[in-house]
Amino acid sequence: MTGSLQFRWAAAALFASLAAAAANAQEAREEKAAEEKPFVFELWPSALDKMLDKVADDMTGDYEFDEYQHDAAKRALRENITRFLRENSSQINRVVNEFIIARRSKEPPTPEFVAEWSQRALPLLEQGHGMLERLSGDLREMMTDEQIIKLDGYMAAIDVGAQVTSNKLRHWADGNFDPQTEWAGYREVRQANRERGREIEAQMIAAQREATARATLGESSDRPTAARATSQPAGAADKSSTDVWDRYVADFIKKYQLDNQQQQKAHSMLASQKQARDSFLLGKAERMKRVERLFKQAASPDELASAEAEFKKLMMPIERMFETLKSRLDRLPTRKQRADAAQRELASKP
Repeated sequence: MTGSLQFRWAAAALFASLAAAAANAQEAREEKAAEEKPFVFELWPSALDKMLDKVADDMTGDYEFDEYQHDAAKRALRENITRFLRENSSQINRVVNEFIIARRSKEPPTPEFVAEWSQRALPLLEQGHGMLERLSGDLREMMTDEQIIKLDGYMAAIDVGAQVTSNKLRHWADGNFDPQTEWAGYREVRQANRERGREIEAQMIAAQREATARATLGESSDRPTAARATSQPAGAADKSSTDVWDRYVADFIKKYQLDNQQQQKAHSMLASQKQARDSFLLGKAERMKRVERLFKQAASPDELASAEAEFKKLMMPIERMFETLKSRLDRLPTRKQRADAAQRELASKP
């Protein structure tokens, strides 16, 4: 399987709604005015369903799924993407249509327009990434250990792509769009974008390989350890995760003495990841209860180990969400803030 095809299912899941709307809108604009009604739902159930079926087929070949796994993957893809489209349809159509109009214009958009557009596009990207986390959690339930290792590698690559895109949108949202160097209407910019795209793809592949290697060796930081799994009852996972995440962000703000604007961004990142986490946990409520019963009924070391394994598997997506939050926060401090924090830490040591 080629590198680009390896990421197809995940990229399709994250950008399915945007790509579907864009493709349909571009074709429709030849005959319809820009004020036409939204297009996303016109692609259900034909084009979108066919695309998701193709994604499931690709995954089956890549992961060597059996018939049960193939059907489960197809259900997970449709359930998660359908919910994402339904909850965000109006925002998706507005963002996509405005992008198409700006892209097809003979003049570049203003920094003010791009800033306002980016402020609306960024939550969609973050929610789409959260949807992918939930999707990967659903897929893990029916995967073997070897398949999960491969999935973790793909998710590491997706995290890189999502982070790069998020950074660009935040840069634009702060009013820093430069038409001369960033508007794709210029041939030089398109060429630079292609080169940058190749660089990003290389970074994604490198992240995939590193995550896969670490998971194979049992060293992946995204995987909870058995000691961590047994340190708390399974039913306490949602509450303790909330406390840990809130404390981490508060400590991070204090450590680097973030200014008001940085703090707002930090809390926005926290809220976005907590929303994705809470949605995931809500969908796993019954399984959480089952894991709690396994812990309570464990009467032997083997049964306890089985309960721990179930808990670890259930918490994997939560661990990944937390790692994503920390990665996003790390982009906030300036060099000076990092240097000052290092000096304070050094001065505090005896």
